[in-house]
Amino acid sequence: MAAANLIQVPPNGSDNAAGGPPFRRSGTEGSRTQVVYNGSLFGGPVSINSIAFQSSRFSSASSIANILVRASSTPRGESGTPLSPTFNDNLGPDTQTVYNGALILPYTGTAGNYEYLISFQTPFTFDPTGGNLLVDFQIPSGTNVTSGFFFTVNQANTNGDGLAVNTNPFADTAIGTLDTSGPLTQFDVTPSAVPEPSSTIFLLAGIGVVGATRWRRNRASCKV
Repeated sequence: MAAANLIQVPPNGSDNAAGGPPFRRSGTEGSRTQVVYNGSLFGGPVSINSIAFQSSRFSSASSIANILVRASSTPRGESGTPLSPTFNDNLGPDTQTVYNGALILPYTGTAGNYEYLISFQTPFTFDPTGGNLLVDFQIPSGTNVTSGFFFTVNQANTNGDGLAVNTNPFADTAIGTLDTSGPLTQFDVTPSAVPEPSSTIFLLAGIGVVGATRWRRNRASCKV
């Protein structure tokens, strides 16, 4: 099995803002945030095992009674087609639930650590040749979110940082607000092998040989 790697977005890990998304600070109104990461930052096909966000100086521990996290590839984002404020317009056909349930987010008291971790219940296979990576965070309306006075993550808000965001502080809506400020993120990934063209050619050739052999046998039996 290939060794896991850590990928940070933005790659330099620098922040110039702090904000709540992709989580809600507190309350029961729910929320929804989509974050799109430039596919080029992944270098090649990977299996994504977890996602983590960097704590800020305003951070605190938090608990979320229920959160739905989905991942997909998308042609939209900072590069490619602009992100749509309509959430469903941004989801790709390979959308997959990677986490669903309660989530505890501890805080050690040291800002700048990637400690707000979501370990995927089901890893997501992402191939950057299919576009960018979208991660959709949805806290249903009525879900209890508890935290300290503030609950924020470090964010980057510069052109070319590889991030695009669509967010709404309420869950019961189909439309969000586009934002250029996105959370500093760290992915734990395992490189995924892609079948080489030669392997595909050999497979097709093998199928052809088997088919031709069966055809000759059937033809011979018909002559008897």
